[in-house]
Amino acid sequence: MAITSKQQGFALIIVLSLSVVLITVLSEIMFQTEIESRASVGERNRINAESAAISGAQFANMLFVIDASIPAQFKGQVETMLGGKQIFQMLDDVPIGSEALDSIKDLSKVNLNSLLDGGLLEGIRAIPGNFVLKTTDENAKLNINLAIRQDMAGWLFQALKKLFSTPREKQFLEEKGYKPERLAANLIDYVDPGDRDTLEPGADENLQYEQAKLPHKAKNGPLQSMEELRRVPGFNDDEIYNLFTPYLTVWPTNPTSAYSLNVNSVPTEAMAAFLSPENGEISQENFDKYEDGRAKKQAEDIKDVNEACTIATGTNKCPDFLANMAVTKSTIFKVEIEGVSAGISRTLTYVFDRGVKLNSSGGGTKPTPSANPPAGSTGSTGGTGPKDGTNGGGGSAPQFKVLYKQFR
Repeated sequence: MAITSKQQGFALIIVLSLSVVLITVLSEIMFQTEIESRASVGERNRINAESAAISGAQFANMLFVIDASIPAQFKGQVETMLGGKQIFQMLDDVPIGSEALDSIKDLSKVNLNSLLDGGLLEGIRAIPGNFVLKTTDENAKLNINLAIRQDMAGWLFQALKKLFSTPREKQFLEEKGYKPERLAANLIDYVDPGDRDTLEPGADENLQYEQAKLPHKAKNGPLQSMEELRRVPGFNDDEIYNLFTPYLTVWPTNPTSAYSLNVNSVPTEAMAAFLSPENGEISQENFDKYEDGRAKKQAEDIKDVNEACTIATGTNKCPDFLANMAVTKSTIFKVEIEGVSAGISRTLTYVFDRGVKLNSSGGGTKPTPSANPPAGSTGSTGGTGPKDGTNGGGGSAPQFKVLYKQFR
């Protein structure tokens, strides 16, 4: 039977339709294959970036162990040699991994190769991508969570008020509608367990939240992150938040002792605020002498702290809050490690306590937390505490207790 032209046209339409369907299906398969391939590559790069960050964490731990081995009398000299940085900060912001390690000794002015095991060097060179460190001494800051305990909140309030009361900062806050003591009280009231206003005990602390038009009330519990600070009236302002947060911390979140502020590592501008007279500023000449003394020799006990106060203020007495918060050695640190591989970035943040000791002299393995008493304080047995503000005991080695750890 002869095929008509009409039938031929119909068949052509069917063939073309099937071709379109087939091309669409093949295109979808190819598209999905490409997506899966890219996802596989992306996942591999993500894993490599996380691996680089974890390697960076181990590298940072090594720097902290080196730092702990430096005698206290040489700490100031080492910091001066490193341009004002502590030894665990000497490689901050330096990409490390693959071929990058060879240039580190030039950047840090320290021959790191002589300090590292050859196998570790090769391991770092084998890292896919690189990592970048950022380390922070949390004992160089005021711990807001001290307010959780009534016996500590008063000292913290005094310290915060001083920090906010230098002429420049006071003027800045007043332009924002806040007095230094009000901003300090808002911080205390957010954390402390009571509902009364620190400045006006007869008033409800939550009135400040209504006036700031914030939809929440005081937490009356410890902060778990610095970002949570934005919930405090005043600190919901970006300019106030950015100005003061470099001097504040939330670690540890459950402080057991007010003695937490390392006078050797507190930024000099913060110490200038702490030591300034009421409604005034410390003289530049006196503070220059203080900075010179700190660079030459760090404080080892309370006598050294008092001498530093005398040099800076011209009086023979430290501020009460400083005398009740000062230590001379840091134990709490935060490390941020950004791992990078093929353009994929993953950041590991962890906070740890280096004040945990493992006493090897008696053969025991049970870690005991450092009491971290005030510099030169007297322990419960009646003996004088160690000058560095941590547990003594020959044969002890620093152990890390992780307080917080998160990838993002």
